[in-house]
Amino acid sequence: MWLAAPGTSRAADPDPYGILLKNNVSKPTTFCWPIYAVHPGLFESMASNGYIFARGGHELAYRPLVDTPFDAPSFTFHDQILKNENRFVDMAKNATNGSISIFTFHGVPDLEHPGSAWNLPILRS
Repeated sequence: MWLAAPGTSRAADPDPYGILLKNNVSKPTTFCWPIYAVHPGLFESMASNGYIFARGGHELAYRPLVDTPFDAPSFTFHDQILKNENRFVDMAKNATNGSISIFTFHGVPDLEHPGSAWNLPILRS
């Protein structure tokens, strides 16, 4: 089953996992909510289709005993965030008392999400 947000259409491909399997790539068990637009109404369907985890945004640490694994909070990194050199350490320090800091790094370059792209020299530093 291909998951689609309520009120939206499915992709034209009736079997979107087919291309993965044809290329010896396993069916995914994790998911990232596009632009962190979480749809709790899909959690049950995700679980029944083998998903175990989905990353949301929220700029918070994940609390496994409190938060649902289908909307696990995470911290987003891109050039603008790391202009503050202490930002990474500050985010990592949220991993206390059983909480987990989940980090999202977009691509170098990220042509689909230019606002989240990395400047290679900044990434190397």
